Amino acid sequence: TTGSEKVLLQHWETAGNQRSWRMILDTDGKFKVELSSNGTAVEKSYVAVTALDADEWFLCTFTWDGTSLRMYINDTELTTGASTLTKTTDTSLSGDIHNSTGSFEIGEAAQSDVDQVRIYTGAATASEVSSIAGSLGVSGLPDGGGGGSSSWPADNAAMLTWLAGKGINSADVRYVDKSHGSASDSNAGTSASAPWATIDKAASTLTAGMAVIIGEGDTYYEQVTLDNSGTAGNLIWFVSPGNGATISGLDSTALSGTWTNTTGNQWRLSWGLTRYYQTSTGYHNNCTTGASCIDDGHWKGTGIAHGNTQLNRRHRDGPSVPTDLAQGECFFEVGTGSEEAPQYVHVRLASNADPNGENMYSFSNKKYLMDFQSPAHGADGFPGGDTETEVESGRSYIGIGGLHFKHHCGIKKAHPVRTAGQGWHIEHCSFSENNAIGLGI
Repeated sequence: TTGSEKVLLQHWETAGNQRSWRMILDTDGKFKVELSSNGTAVEKSYVAVTALDADEWFLCTFTWDGTSLRMYINDTELTTGASTLTKTTDTSLSGDIHNSTGSFEIGEAAQSDVDQVRIYTGAATASEVSSIAGSLGVSGLPDGGGGGSSSWPADNAAMLTWLAGKGINSADVRYVDKSHGSASDSNAGTSASAPWATIDKAASTLTAGMAVIIGEGDTYYEQVTLDNSGTAGNLIWFVSPGNGATISGLDSTALSGTWTNTTGNQWRLSWGLTRYYQTSTGYHNNCTTGASCIDDGHWKGTGIAHGNTQLNRRHRDGPSVPTDLAQGECFFEVGTGSEEAPQYVHVRLASNADPNGENMYSFSNKKYLMDFQSPAHGADGFPGGDTETEVESGRSYIGIGGLHFKHHCGIKKAHPVRTAGQGWHIEHCSFSENNAIGLGI
């Protein structure tokens, strides 16, 4: 999708004078690479002349050998001599691209599918890039016959064949399909006709060399915490064929009580929330003393939905309750104490309707949708505390494929998937979080 620059991959840190790099789709859908000596100045900014074609797969590669930046689309190097490359900025830069303290990010609001990500410790040669493109079945440049097609398995039978190629025997494959009439976590899970009902059941059961096939098309409202690691030669795979399955993390509860009209089309419900998010430094009312508000970082895992539609959260640092909610917006009001949960929820429905009699829900969206760091979980069900320091160990050698991770609430600095492990394989997945970061490692 064109219109604004979208990050495909980046390791970019603006603080601490650290070297940084990023791969971008520019505003015209052209492949672009930028290198920086300090995360602020851009010494190298190269962009392809021709935009990538829509609805086709392309292998986008860049290499840096300490002095020269080279870019490839599929098996073809882009050069100024061939009029396939523009060097927008090309000032002096040399040396390694250092690891920074910033996150390595994949697909931040890319609005495109990102798959088969590979990073090497040295600069690949043109012949090596060509070989990789050949293994993926892509060749040529955009508008010149380029772009391969996805070979992702379309159904369970094809997925079994695909897993066999990964060294997984059919006897070691389990099934999850929440929509199946016989679905139950009490099943053995060994057949598609008697599957498990939850992905978390698979996550607590699978060991190295096993896989689970997750039914296509369903959304799983759960947080998945993996209990075991695979090994370098025997990964644990979580896969879904066809258009894949979605992990949302949304956990909803019907709201009860009478809504009171406060102003215009704005309504208020008395509400004693019990599942709010507490930090290591106290509760989340950091507003002015005596204020009735919740600011941008507060009650991170909480939201309101009207039927199947989530209302947008109004975040406010000011001392007063807003009286100008937009259509489809909500706001949480707390009391005057410093350690209080929300006392009221304010809403204005998209239709400007009276919420009394409507299907209104609250939800508690876990901070991580798939958690492979194995943190201690607090009594509220969230990974322990608001920081990411309570990590005991990470799960390693995990494969995920055909899964879509969609966070539905505004959680700052949270990732749909996290791990402290190694040996991850990610294929044909998508990651989104309210148009924020994609995959955080």
